[in-house]
Amino acid sequence: DLGLIASLQALTACHARQGSAAFVFRWQGCFDDVPAEAAGHIYRIVQEALNNAARHAAAANVEVLLRGGPVSASRTGERSRLIALSVTDDGVGLPPAASPGPSSGVGLVGMRERVVALGGAFSLAQRPEGGVELRVSFSAPLEPREQI
Repeated sequence: DLGLIASLQALTACHARQGSAAFVFRWQGCFDDVPAEAAGHIYRIVQEALNNAARHAAAANVEVLLRGGPVSASRTGERSRLIALSVTDDGVGLPPAASPGPSSGVGLVGMRERVVALGGAFSLAQRPEGGVELRVSFSAPLEPREQI
């Protein structure tokens, strides 16, 4: 009901109040026309990523960045926007068993399934400077514009 951006702001603020890490949410672009289903998947992916960072990362800083690209239109007039999401932390990194694959935890599997449902790409990797980076990208079909 709050909208995607307000919901993610509230989620990030809740984590910031509960833990010792600094949780920051930033966004670039417009998300008002992203369908509710895609917004719900984005919210749940961020929620799981923040839960993982809070429980396992021992990080001082966790950042969520959501970017919306320009609107593109197909030949049939359907509009879409490239959505890119990253969640990074400066914590201890991934234990070997946490790498995405058959032995992944339920949370990582759930995030990957949501990305697959969106027709997108998912990556989870160690950062060279320490910590973990989750990246998600997909093309979101946009809500139709109202005709005037």
